[in-house]
Amino acid sequence: MRAFLALLGSALLAAAAPRPIAFTGLAAERGVDAKTATALSDSVAAALRRVPGISVITPADLATLLSHEQHRQLLGCTSDACMAEVGGALGVDEIVTGSVGRLGQSWLIHLRRLDVRKARAVQEADRRLRGGTVDDVLDVLPAMAAELFGSAAEMPEAAGYPPRAPATKAAPGGADVPANVAPDVRARLRLFTDGHGRYLALDPQGDALDPFYAGDARQLYAQRVYGGGSEGQDFDRVFWDPRVGERWQAELDRKNGRLSLQCGTRTIAFHPAAPARARAVLARAHLFLPRWQREAFAIARDDRGTYFFVDRRRESSVRPEYRLFVGQKGKLSPVALSDAIVDRGGELFITADGRLRIRPAARKADWIAGDTVTPLVYLDIGDEARFAYTELGVYHEPLGTACDGRL
Repeated sequence: MRAFLALLGSALLAAAAPRPIAFTGLAAERGVDAKTATALSDSVAAALRRVPGISVITPADLATLLSHEQHRQLLGCTSDACMAEVGGALGVDEIVTGSVGRLGQSWLIHLRRLDVRKARAVQEADRRLRGGTVDDVLDVLPAMAAELFGSAAEMPEAAGYPPRAPATKAAPGGADVPANVAPDVRARLRLFTDGHGRYLALDPQGDALDPFYAGDARQLYAQRVYGGGSEGQDFDRVFWDPRVGERWQAELDRKNGRLSLQCGTRTIAFHPAAPARARAVLARAHLFLPRWQREAFAIARDDRGTYFFVDRRRESSVRPEYRLFVGQKGKLSPVALSDAIVDRGGELFITADGRLRIRPAARKADWIAGDTVTPLVYLDIGDEARFAYTELGVYHEPLGTACDGRL
């Protein structure tokens, strides 16, 4: 094995930086499959490349240059002494190893930096993520890689990255726009209550796709209904609420004369309001168009957990109005756009610091600042809509749906 490692080391060092290191990848421990470990290893390798003054020989480099049997032997080397021998044969100063596994509900991640000459570890980084997801693992890997070579602050960012986000709040995503409801239509509305101050107003004899209204005694918002049906006196109306897991989890249903509202896993019973109360509420309440005026348009992130989120004004009769938000999960802030270009060639969102480029057809995204291109992880907005309206933390106001406060 020493012979082929020496030969490999000579070839790699021809193009290596003055301080080369080798990264052997993350070993897949209990509860984690090899494919997941390989994908996470790519994230660690990308973070190591950003450390100044080193050149990284990645697991992909080794897998490309070694035969299957040679690569298998290399991966079987686990002791410090063995790793030091490997490092010496490769001609590298240090080796980074690691592992990732799951125990119960926790992710366990370990990274280790080995000094080849001293044949001992000089720095380690560990994380336990209780109840986390693979996305949470991806978020912590860059910081862990930085710990091996000093603080995260020692890892420089490209100029203009990430773009500067002012400490200001975004303009509201919702608006109270009065609904132009004809008197005869309003007269047909019937009021239902959950007994706790929440109301639904609808025409029980209306079309399955007719909007219904939800809110309190002062203001009722039309719901965007995009599915449903009826049979006799029974009906169901599926309405827009991106925070539910499945579309049927935002539904108004009447069966056997009983009206219920489905919000996620909750089912809330509604009953006809007392006649006097119904007349008073319907006479005084303001009826509005659907409150939410935005729609999620694009999303991407880097390997440090910085998200790039774009939304746009929905149902606009003029040029679409796009907005860009940037930041860590739960801490995104608006970044001013000087222009937005959306055509068959892709999407380009331009700021004072650079531009976000998204190519949905290729499932790629990146941030461009001058001549520096920072690759991002492309995320399909159709798959991530629920995340965008919940965990991502961009929006902090009610959507105006019947499920507000019930999810």
